[in-house]
Amino acid sequence: MVMMLWFSFSNDFEGIKQFVSRLSEGDAVVMESTGNLWVNLYEAVEANGVKTVLTNPLKTSAIASAKINE
Repeated sequence: MVMMLWFSFSNDFEGIKQFVSRLSEGDAVVMESTGNLWVNLYEAVEANGVKTVLTNPLKTSAIASAKINE
């Protein structure tokens, strides 16, 4: 698994276009479905044939804060 290096972009047409242009065949995108901020990005990524997975922000937060006993 390879993760993209830190990259920020504006949540508008140009920013989303810039983000999508960095994706390659076989990439996958995971994003939280927070408010309505994810909708345009999700649609643009999906339209370019990239596998896209939505996560529930409450579950993501719970997993991140869980303590694992070893």
